[in-house]
Amino acid sequence: MTSVAGDNGGEASAETVITVAEEGVALDVQVDESVRAVAGEVVEISGTVNHTGTEDMVGGTVDFEVPEGAEIIGVAGQELEEGTERPAEGCALASPQHLVCGTQATLPAGASNEATFEVQIADDAAAGELGVAVTSVAGDNGGEASAETVITVAGTDEPTEEPTTEPTEEPTEEPTAEPTEDPDENGDEAGTESGDDDDLPDTGASTSALLAAAGLLLVGGAAVALRARRS
Repeated sequence: MTSVAGDNGGEASAETVITVAEEGVALDVQVDESVRAVAGEVVEISGTVNHTGTEDMVGGTVDFEVPEGAEIIGVAGQELEEGTERPAEGCALASPQHLVCGTQATLPAGASNEATFEVQIADDAAAGELGVAVTSVAGDNGGEASAETVITVAGTDEPTEEPTTEPTEEPTEEPTAEPTEDPDENGDEAGTESGDDDDLPDTGASTSALLAAAGLLLVGGAAVALRARRS
């Protein structure tokens, strides 16, 4: 534990876990906890072997077994060896449900190794849990470990993998055109106003005034005619 404290206040601490490696060869196996596939489908089971001990593992064996209703068809990245016995290097099928692998290589302390097994589900496998696949590892000079994977047969209408949701784009609204004024309406208004302006100005002379003026002219004419006769 590391602790810090200020002379004028404030303090804190933290802990560090110290792990002592196991003496000799110590192995830890990690595999897929579960896999799901429909009948007749091929599924992969991946595993990792971690060497957590202090001594290098020199040579070892890997056994991989699946339940009835499934068959081992291969190991990703390598060809299967002929025969049913453990090969010095590589893997061979002891039976359709049992794969045995051997190596003379050294796995140093603190190192790891990975493998992926290919398994085919039987065409007539019933939907539901089929059983467990077991991965076991043992070093020739010590150390062993194993782990299990649950195999489930999905119905034909069930997804074998979690569906991934694709991001969807929000629909963009089409810009709406602002309503424009009908030029005809403005034109009509302008035309109406201009029509009023084009009217002739009012002279102020009424019809009765014009008739009176005409009468005066007639009277004046008659007076002139009468004066002419007298003279």
